[in-house]
Amino acid sequence: MKYIVLEGVDNCGKSTIAKELNKRLSNSVVIQEPSKEGKLRDIILNDKINDYTRQLLLIASRNETLLRQVYPYKYTDKIIISDRNYLSQLVYCDYKSFDMVFELNRQFMREYKPDITFIIDVPNDILLERANNSQELNKLDSLDYDIINSRVMRYSDMGSLLAEKYDHYIFHIDGTQSIKDIVDFMVEYIDNIREKI
Repeated sequence: MKYIVLEGVDNCGKSTIAKELNKRLSNSVVIQEPSKEGKLRDIILNDKINDYTRQLLLIASRNETLLRQVYPYKYTDKIIISDRNYLSQLVYCDYKSFDMVFELNRQFMREYKPDITFIIDVPNDILLERANNSQELNKLDSLDYDIINSRVMRYSDMGSLLAEKYDHYIFHIDGTQSIKDIVDFMVEYIDNIREKI
């Protein structure tokens, strides 16, 4: 199994890129976090709940996603394309719950470490414009420039932390390119490192 993760701030184009990447790769499947299976996603994204509660529900949802949608392919040649992973949770959680979130995700970092994580980088003003034009905002989306900027910076910081301390293979991609160019690059990159990962 190869485990590919797409990350980035809301409205950077992850979901669209994941679908197009899935079309280009053979023997692949797309999953999403939080999973659309069951009721947890709605509660996590839309209910007014305490951040600690939201983070624990995200952990529960991730565990179910890994057990049901990733683990069955662990010893196959399937390519899993995940729209988000625990990196998003480290970026989006409140600072006061960060230590708890980090500790609870250590198990996933060890047992289900992605083979490669692509972080889609898009300038803040474009992210804000896309958010303003979006018809599908949830409780975690933001129309505040400072919050978007903070999340962009945290993706950079957390990506570096996972790469340096936990040996994660992380690559930043310019999200202002066309979807085709981004997917072409990803396919070539994945093909080039298949023997290594």
